[in-house]
Amino acid sequence: MQQIRFPQNEFQSFEALMLAEVDKAACRIARLIEEDLIVRGWPQDASLGSEVELAERYGDGRTLVCEAVRILEVRGTARMVRGPSGPNSGPRVREVDHSRTATFLMGFVLFFGTTEPQLGEAEEAIQCVRYGLCDDIRNDADLVVEQVSAALELFDDVLGAIRQMMSGNGAIPGNPAVLFAPEVLNCSRAGQITERILRECTAEQWAQGHRLGSEEDLCFRYGADRGASRQAVRVLESAGAAETSCGRGRGLVSRAPRAGAVARLVSCLLASSGIHPDIFMRIFQLLSVEVVALAAERATRTTCQQIATALSSLRRALDRGRIRDSPQFSPSRKRHWKRWRNRCWRSLPKACDATLRPESSKGFPFSVSCTSCTFG
Repeated sequence: MQQIRFPQNEFQSFEALMLAEVDKAACRIARLIEEDLIVRGWPQDASLGSEVELAERYGDGRTLVCEAVRILEVRGTARMVRGPSGPNSGPRVREVDHSRTATFLMGFVLFFGTTEPQLGEAEEAIQCVRYGLCDDIRNDADLVVEQVSAALELFDDVLGAIRQMMSGNGAIPGNPAVLFAPEVLNCSRAGQITERILRECTAEQWAQGHRLGSEEDLCFRYGADRGASRQAVRVLESAGAAETSCGRGRGLVSRAPRAGAVARLVSCLLASSGIHPDIFMRIFQLLSVEVVALAAERATRTTCQQIATALSSLRRALDRGRIRDSPQFSPSRKRHWKRWRNRCWRSLPKACDATLRPESSKGFPFSVSCTSCTFG
């Protein structure tokens, strides 16, 4: 597991942390559409509206709406129905495919590479989540048990596939080219350009920020028109694997893909499968506890000090009342925070333990938003 790092400068406020990411217009539209569908319970095969209606709804032009729809097609959450104008044409909600989502999730893991101990820790974390859910639903109906099993099946399939790929080698090196499945990239000219861009450098170089060139550079290098190269850029941006900077000498720059896009796609799959929102919210909450505990076990004194600084900033924000009074902070969320806090303190090395432990034993609730998923 990678060592957790925080910005060297102190967090000015918790709100600044929450607003750290700003989506490009097309990526923002795609994200908002997916989040709306999750809230609505994933209305299968429903029309998203015409391009004109979507443009009016999100306050952007039709060109950006078209790019957003193509992003949704790549992610497998919507499909474009061609034909004469009418209620049966245009973008429609698609049933999210289990295997395709598993491929996206596995690609995210393989981008960074993984080792046998890391895989074992992930399997142990999923098992802890399973035990926690069994305690929660012990007295509930069988239908709930079936939904929990269906929700955890995705993670079991991904970990099983990675273990099979590892097959005694002990590790899988990072590879940017596996971020998207071949069948996703080969279905369009933009996908083919995306694949060629991903093969330009190693995973380490990609994560460090490799300049991929301007839009004109990409068009010339791959012999593509401006529309295809722009769509390839949007696909990378939608996965959080690249960002575009305006100005001379800038352009598209690679970056380590962000977990938010993958987490939202998992939420889309669970919503599409009819899993009750309370169940997959509980899964994310339990996973957050396990993942933070694993990170805490590797914390150094410097890391602990950075965490303490972040928590102090969060406490100041809560004391101002701007977050604490939110209806999100129910008694159950306060219990989740207490469990997370206690698990972290038990896991921190003794040399760093005093750094993170607050002056009083009285905890405070918080919530970290990761795109469409909220951990409390």
